[in-house]
Amino acid sequence: MGALIFIGDALEEDEDELIPEARELGRLGMPAFMFQEGDDQRVEKVFREIAHVTGGAYGRFDPGAARQLGELLRAVAVYVTGGVAALAARKDAGAIKLLTQLR
Repeated sequence: MGALIFIGDALEEDEDELIPEARELGRLGMPAFMFQEGDDQRVEKVFREIAHVTGGAYGRFDPGAARQLGELLRAVAVYVTGGVAALAARKDAGAIKLLTQLR
């Protein structure tokens, strides 16, 4: 596996348990790409921290925005198979958004 992708709108788990586990993923070289539907600030904070400690990225999409989510998922696939250089070579919205988050 080259990456973990999580899509969600809520968080029931305790962040004090999740963040150490995420750090372990980062240590193993497994970036987590955390995509949030909605605008819950606690969820955003934890998703951003997980993305940060794993070397992944955080992104938010609007409810019902299947196209936007599809773009982000395609960008993750490009990143996993070709790295930052492959992602930078693309000019679509998903690639640009993900590249901005990775930097």
